[in-house]
Amino acid sequence: MTRSLIAALTLVALAGCQHAVPAGPIHIALDTSGREPIVAVTGLSSSELASVQSLSLSAETWRQLFLVTIAGGDTPIVGRYTVTGDSLEFHPLFPFDPGRQYSVRIDLTRLPHPRSAPVVEAIIALPGGGPSAPIGR
Repeated sequence: MTRSLIAALTLVALAGCQHAVPAGPIHIALDTSGREPIVAVTGLSSSELASVQSLSLSAETWRQLFLVTIAGGDTPIVGRYTVTGDSLEFHPLFPFDPGRQYSVRIDLTRLPHPRSAPVVEAIIALPGGGPSAPIGR
């Protein structure tokens, strides 16, 4: 066998070992397990995630698909979007404020292969953020 044939067969075998994740209910959560909290959207199938990852989405296109704002506002929070093996993630440029509520909106009709499901929205917040202690003179 030639090296290229062996390499091709190896790739096919490895691809067959990957477990395809089916689409499920969309879940929006604040993930605080890392260094800085991020927003994670799960419930997308592996093929939906792969199709998003294969595109070079502009910031505006990302915001049409996955929007994070301060609750009650319409100005997008600035940040970076990523696709992982099981989620879409939003990494804010500046950390989320404790106690402040943020609105998250995912529009599944904006996927490369749109779902007919409605828009999914959630309000998220880090705990805390009570009144600040007075500053002494």
